[in-house]
Amino acid sequence: MQALLEKAQIALNKKDWETVNASIQRLLNQKDAVESIINDEILDLALEALQKCDFQQRWEIAKLFPQIGQSAIAPLIALLESEEQDGEMRWFLARILSQFDDRACILALSQLLQRSEEEELSQMAAAALANIGSSAISSLEQLLSDSNRRFLAVQALSQIRRPEIIEPLLTVVKDQSSAIRAMAIEALSSFHHPQITAIILDALRDAAIEVRREAIKASSYLAPSYPQADLVNHLQPLLFDIHLEICQETAIALGRIGTATSAKALNPLLQSSLTPDSLKLTVVRALGWIEDGEALNYLEKALYSENVLICREIIAILGRQTPQKLRRQAGEILSNFYHSRPAILADTGVKQSLAIALGELERDNKSILLTLAADGEAIVRLHALSALKKLDHATI
Repeated sequence: MQALLEKAQIALNKKDWETVNASIQRLLNQKDAVESIINDEILDLALEALQKCDFQQRWEIAKLFPQIGQSAIAPLIALLESEEQDGEMRWFLARILSQFDDRACILALSQLLQRSEEEELSQMAAAALANIGSSAISSLEQLLSDSNRRFLAVQALSQIRRPEIIEPLLTVVKDQSSAIRAMAIEALSSFHHPQITAIILDALRDAAIEVRREAIKASSYLAPSYPQADLVNHLQPLLFDIHLEICQETAIALGRIGTATSAKALNPLLQSSLTPDSLKLTVVRALGWIEDGEALNYLEKALYSENVLICREIIAILGRQTPQKLRRQAGEILSNFYHSRPAILADTGVKQSLAIALGELERDNKSILLTLAADGEAIVRLHALSALKKLDHATI
């Protein structure tokens, strides 16, 4: 063992970091047989290597300290608090300390979060505290009163995701910073509690777009524990928000709720000629998630639109229905669409989409596929023949 220590020291002097790392790892693998004095020498070697090697090797050597154990904490903290260390070294030290659920580590990281002027270092301190978890919550809670450190404290608390963060985060849901409000709403949405539900619904009316966005996302997960019709009523006005991304996020949320009421709320946007195509596509997809016959009826009305992109998306969604009842309904919708010969059916892409969709449904529309298999466009014939093979294979 002494020989291995000497080998590691020689490698250290030569800056042969791979050998240093491998030697320390071998020593640690024999930890049960290591005397305390030798353990101290291993620690000294690891600390010296950490300070002298480059970034890549620091990454590897940093992994050794949790194996060294509690004896590494005090010297690591001393280095962290030393002004002589550069930002990169202190970043690594914070990262290493995050592996120890220890009061001294929490205190040192909290102080770093309070005092550091370097953004990357502050972010690492916040991430380190979050990694420690519940033990760090009280330290982070104290930082909420510091306006300069509140953002990072909320950021760290938001990553912990344990019930103990609820009370601290409830104190910042009305903060002046919209970024802090948004983070708090996003984190609180992981927990089910009437008070949190009320806060999320209230945040739907927040003036800041990022807060409304997080509240909308959170709302879609309230459905199992909150009256769905009321939830739709809260969300519906946001389909007409002045910001397109809020309208899209709301449509997605209503699709996740997945009820006939949410489908009804989405329909006016789909039918309106004033709705931007990008939003219509989002609405179409949201309606496609709602396994309800009425939702398919709304899609059928929009199928005859002159917009090729919308038409193809609806056809594709109809072809992906899984409940047997909806598969039959989707097949009937596509059959009626084909036989009504709308002008848009002349588009090659529409016929191609129709062939693919019919191949996913029932054999009732095989005659349509046979006609498409004789189409003038090669790509349409190819997909129609592929769909026919798929249907024939499904009946074997």
